[in-house]
Amino acid sequence: MLTQWRPSYARGFAMQAPLAALGCLLGLVSWWLTGGVLWLLGALLMGANWPYTLLGIAPINKRLLVLEPVPCRAA
Repeated sequence: MLTQWRPSYARGFAMQAPLAALGCLLGLVSWWLTGGVLWLLGALLMGANWPYTLLGIAPINKRLLVLEPVPCRAA
């Protein structure tokens, strides 16, 4: 699983920040244009993705990246 996770993580990491930023920005634009509080809430939640990822998920992923995969034994 670790062998497959590494390239997937690299691709996901490259996609996550731009998509979260775009979602936050477009949510803020929608809130500005419509005044709907749910647009603002959605935009803030999209923006909250960054600190959560940096503080909560990134330390775990860094520890996983340095692990060596263990060969699987057939049963």
